[in-house]
Amino acid sequence: MKKLFLSLCCICMMVMQSGAAELGRWTPTTADVKQGSSVGIGTVGFQVGVWEPAQLFPWEYDVYGLRFNLFYGKNKNVHGLDLGVFNYSVSETHGWQIGVAGNRGGSFIGWQAGFINLVDTEMVGLQTGGVNQFGSTGNGAQVGFFNKCGDSFGGVQAGVLNFGGDVSGLQIGLVNACDTLYGVQIGLMNFILKGNYLNFCPVFNCSF
Repeated sequence: MKKLFLSLCCICMMVMQSGAAELGRWTPTTADVKQGSSVGIGTVGFQVGVWEPAQLFPWEYDVYGLRFNLFYGKNKNVHGLDLGVFNYSVSETHGWQIGVAGNRGGSFIGWQAGFINLVDTEMVGLQTGGVNQFGSTGNGAQVGFFNKCGDSFGGVQAGVLNFGGDVSGLQIGLVNACDTLYGVQIGLMNFILKGNYLNFCPVFNCSF
């Protein structure tokens, strides 16, 4: 009886450890894949970290749900709510990214709020903070002290300094500058570097 009891205890411990190892992990559905989700080597429902690599799961894992970064967190993809001091997703972020110091994503759909907000390629949504920047194309709004968009942007830039490539929409700030404009600029100094008419005009400028 004693040996049987010990054997049962060992089996129960093994089962519990196996379950704990899988805690927070799940497999993306077919719908996730159809929506364009890029699935990495593993997927988790939550992530907690202090400073990468001191985090619950390795950075190569995707997070679908909640990620909390005490100081600095890094993962391949994050879909959901991303909270911390500085949040970084290498490939893509869909959802809310809220960082005290800042946020960075490969591509981004949603809302970034922090002192510094960076997107390497495409941004769709809202950036609010001291510095907002994305690398290639974007649609939505940038609201902050310094706003910069890449090749093309459709929407609103509102800040002290606004810079862009091909802008369709509104720039409002102290200094507004872009390569081409299909819309309106309101500010102390307004520049359209490749404008058909006025390359510079104070207070108000437009091009259609």
